[in-house]
Amino acid sequence: MDELLRSSMGWELKLPILLAPGVVIGIFMLFFFNKRRLARLSQVPLCGPNWLTLWSLLFYWIGMAVFLTVSPYFGLQLVVVSCLMDVFDGKMSVAMAELGIIRTAIDRWIGKWLDPLVDKLRVVPTLVIFCVLGGISHWVVLFVALPELIGTFCREPFTTIPALRGYPSVITFKARLRAEALKSLENESKATVIGKMKTLFQDLGLIAFVPFYLHWNVQPIADYVFLATVPLGVLSIVSRKLNVAWLKRLLSRADPYFKHQDIL
Repeated sequence: MDELLRSSMGWELKLPILLAPGVVIGIFMLFFFNKRRLARLSQVPLCGPNWLTLWSLLFYWIGMAVFLTVSPYFGLQLVVVSCLMDVFDGKMSVAMAELGIIRTAIDRWIGKWLDPLVDKLRVVPTLVIFCVLGGISHWVVLFVALPELIGTFCREPFTTIPALRGYPSVITFKARLRAEALKSLENESKATVIGKMKTLFQDLGLIAFVPFYLHWNVQPIADYVFLATVPLGVLSIVSRKLNVAWLKRLLSRADPYFKHQDIL
């Protein structure tokens, strides 16, 4: 299959061959893993929402390793599976809540910041790898990675550190963490249209790198796709740190269409 993708065949035929398995896998997962099945799966050891997030990161980097060293075709399919797993962690959490499966406050709090952190652990190192391989410009890496890194330190768990240090020394760390988790969940943040659009463009940027890596005779566009995420990353930080009324109204209207649980 990799030989076919590197052949002289036109990219119009290569692209469907490359993407078809991922599309089929995605459709299957979306229809097979309904809320009831996801809730049952969450009770299997190492299969809860937070574990699913971590497994998605592992699958992603296994896929990238396969893509770069063994088989671009099968490596990309593993990357697609990892991206789908990243979607299903939020859907699993909602399924558990609707079916009365209790998650601890600390477990939910960890999931609140783990998901965006895993996104950055995928995107930023990948940008560096693409840059080393010549598929993306150095200045693009800087412009894309900077909002990602700033956004990480503007979110939990980093923003929780001052509050944890403010408790009396007689209170155990676990008790402090539980108290902060409970307070945090009272104002639980949700996925926004800006964050979801940014993730979408990042995933498209990964796909846009593939024609360059396989030496297809097409115009390189990965730089432009990744640059589209920069204003979205800045707006994401602004929306979380500043009380901008028009932006809050926009996100409150758009949010229901972009939450994990509304995919099905």
